[in-house]
Amino acid sequence: MLGRSRRLRWISWPRRSRWTQRSSLGTTGRGVRLRTIGRRSAPREATRGDQDKLTAWLTEQVCPSELNTDAQREALLARCRADLMEPPGKLICDRIIGSANRAADERFCATTVARLSESAIAALEAVIGEDDGAEGVELTEGD
Repeated sequence: MLGRSRRLRWISWPRRSRWTQRSSLGTTGRGVRLRTIGRRSAPREATRGDQDKLTAWLTEQVCPSELNTDAQREALLARCRADLMEPPGKLICDRIIGSANRAADERFCATTVARLSESAIAALEAVIGEDDGAEGVELTEGD
């Protein structure tokens, strides 16, 4: 978890004066209120459920229209900021983006195949059908 000062900087709060920072160390009155507000609106750690929600959101909202992984990463980080969540690490971001891309590709293929007519399916099968006269390339373990 990020330290309190880094959490406040991460969500781009305006800097507090020295008086406000010193008063937030108190145990009663305004100091307690400032610390409580800071804790409530500071980013929280992302759980596995949050990662699944981010994956579903990317699959539905971002991946169908944006194919660039850098733009997808920016959208993911912006969503984390909006939800006041600590951004996941690079490896977890890559896993979330990869999973969302795979799910979006599967959804795209399923909807595309569902829209094909019977004549289009027959024509495609004729094009990709096995040609008995053609020789195929076989790979062996030595290749």
